[in-house]
Amino acid sequence: MQKPGKVRTPRSYDSLVKRLQFDCDLLKEYAIKTFAGGEPRHGEIAGKLRVLISREGRNTPLLISLMELFEFNPKLPIPLSNGSAVLMTLPEFLGQTIFTMVTAEKKGLFQYWCASFTPGCTPVKSGASETHINYAQFATYLAQQDGAAHVDWELSGDLEFLLSGRPPIPEDATPRQRELFSSIGSVRIAGMQHHEIYLRTMTGVVLHASELFLRWITPSAICAKEEERRQKQASDDT
Repeated sequence: MQKPGKVRTPRSYDSLVKRLQFDCDLLKEYAIKTFAGGEPRHGEIAGKLRVLISREGRNTPLLISLMELFEFNPKLPIPLSNGSAVLMTLPEFLGQTIFTMVTAEKKGLFQYWCASFTPGCTPVKSGASETHINYAQFATYLAQQDGAAHVDWELSGDLEFLLSGRPPIPEDATPRQRELFSSIGSVRIAGMQHHEIYLRTMTGVVLHASELFLRWITPSAICAKEEERRQKQASDDT
């Protein structure tokens, strides 16, 4: 017999849909305050994005999982830097690489600067290793290290690079190398750092997907899924 603390009680689909609405309302509030020039709330945004779209660790993404459960997977307009848009599903968008960092032990510190914010433009040389980060991973890393519920005292090198626009400096760097890399300014586009652009783009796409889903889902569809689950449970118990 399981101990009381080990027993898992399924939540109703209706309560999960209502929770999705609640979390999306909060995400929208954080986004308005952050991207309209108010108080930055990047950590709170990342925390809500992790709840909605991240599969890292044991996390079950609320929005993604509900969309899969109800077989809702529309093509969404993804804004491009040239002002146009391309159609993708939410999982396709979240899997897009936004950052690549290349390192090579023998090449030394300067290989850390071989990074690109444009997929496919990173020069890869013999002996080098690549670290790729997509939209979903970026939200997860930010939430885990500097999010609403977790603040690390140290940041990983790839996240620090994304947040500051400066390459990580290894502990064994020479004074001259430290001086050179400290002089590299953070990368900005239209007055915003790259990570702010990614966060704003991702927030907009996720909110759009959630709004479409919440307008599409009906009480009858939720009840039908609940009945399907009850029948499956009854069949498993016999």
